[in-house]
Amino acid sequence: MKPATSNPEARLYVGNLCYSTNIEALKTFFEEAAGPVQDIYMPFAFVNKRFKNKGFAFVEMKKQKDALKAIELLDGTEGPGDRTLSVRLADYRK
Repeated sequence: MKPATSNPEARLYVGNLCYSTNIEALKTFFEEAAGPVQDIYMPFAFVNKRFKNKGFAFVEMKKQKDALKAIELLDGTEGPGDRTLSVRLADYRK
């Protein structure tokens, strides 16, 4: 199933997240670096009596140019939680 999106050209896949990273921290991180965030989808799992993210998220920027800027500035850099992030355009598979 494809995540719903209003602007697929501005939707990013963010991988290698620290499991303790929350949506607000990720939103702040992207907004400070690249511009306004439209939406974030971050799946969680219940592990050892706690909810943890699954190590990835989809971040939709408001504009495509901001998404491209985020890739340029953030891919391969240290994100919230001190892990090196993988940031790229989201790939929708059929």
